[in-house]
Amino acid sequence: MVLGRNWQPLQPTTVERQGAVITVHYHVPAPPLVWETAYQEPHQSIAEWKQGKGFEVSNSSREKVAIESVAISGDSVVITCAADPGANARVGYAMYGERARMTVPFAGTFRWGLLRDSDPFVGEVTKKAQPNYSVAFEMPVP
Repeated sequence: MVLGRNWQPLQPTTVERQGAVITVHYHVPAPPLVWETAYQEPHQSIAEWKQGKGFEVSNSSREKVAIESVAISGDSVVITCAADPGANARVGYAMYGERARMTVPFAGTFRWGLLRDSDPFVGEVTKKAQPNYSVAFEMPVP
């Protein structure tokens, strides 16, 4: 806004499903998408979502669906589930809180994920990179 640009956050735009594979397409302010490596893995106390890096999948009955893997593919994240979540499933990111706060690299939130962009902006005070992290969301899966 300061420079007169229409800025939007790192956010999902659409989602699609082919069987057990869900693809979440993103608006990426500063490509490429990458996984944050300085933070601890989220959802380590939730067996079904332990491999999700902050992503969450549930079926139409709101039961957790196990995530086998997540991978970045261009401006999208491809989530492979252990089974087809079926019609009326939901995909989310950083919506469910942990039992304990994030502790690495600092004590903080109960909800987080690892998806970010590669914004090279460096903070004037911190002198550290300030990438854009994905917004928390929950969306229906067609």
